[in-house]
Amino acid sequence: MLENSPDMKQLRESRKAILNGYYRLQHLPYNCPPKSNHLFSGKCGHLCSVINNDLLDLIIENANKMSVTMYQLLTTSYMLFLLKLRAYDDILIAGILANQYRPEMHQMIGTFVNGTSYRLRRQQ
Repeated sequence: MLENSPDMKQLRESRKAILNGYYRLQHLPYNCPPKSNHLFSGKCGHLCSVINNDLLDLIIENANKMSVTMYQLLTTSYMLFLLKLRAYDDILIAGILANQYRPEMHQMIGTFVNGTSYRLRRQQ
């Protein structure tokens, strides 16, 4: 029902436009085969990072000044970091987008998420 609505067709076309001309496969560490055939314990660890309040205030201030969300600012910063790290002028990353933007979906139970693509190109 919702898959064929005009909004979904526009979304499909915009995703095709984002991916147009992007054919490079990035060989980041997760694409490489493991160096040894060891077994994993299945135990999970975690990484915790603390941002000091002054830095957080600067990030919030810059996000407000540019009229963007913190997510947009930090995702763009991450993409710029990857561009410099890999020395490319075009990068594409995947993200997750909650798909309950329609009023009729707000009362539905369950997790509705879609994968989405973010592309950043350096201008020459």
